[in-house]
Amino acid sequence: MPQFDSELNVNLNFEGLVEDFQTGAVMGINKVMADCVGHSKDIVPYDTGTLHNSIQIINFAKSEGDSIIGTWGSRDVNYAIFVEFGTIFMSAQPYLRPSADLHYENLSTAIKEFTDG
Repeated sequence: MPQFDSELNVNLNFEGLVEDFQTGAVMGINKVMADCVGHSKDIVPYDTGTLHNSIQIINFAKSEGDSIIGTWGSRDVNYAIFVEFGTIFMSAQPYLRPSADLHYENLSTAIKEFTDG
């Protein structure tokens, strides 16, 4: 009886795959953080420019153990939290959360954009 078979052999380089994903994830996270910074600067209330100028990527994304961590936001402006969340004397004028809500959903697309394969 004739046989028809085919063998498919795939060598998986998991080390390279993980490395590619980590690189893509770092770059994707940095892109999303940059998008958030830009959007936040567009919508933050502007008076003196101090709060506007304080919005930045604080720590670019990097691998730390099993995690990839990056930080963005506003630092060194003592009233930033009051603008974001409001007080009993003034209404909230959120600028960080709306940016996160808009751009975080694009994280998987950004990672794919920077990942080989």
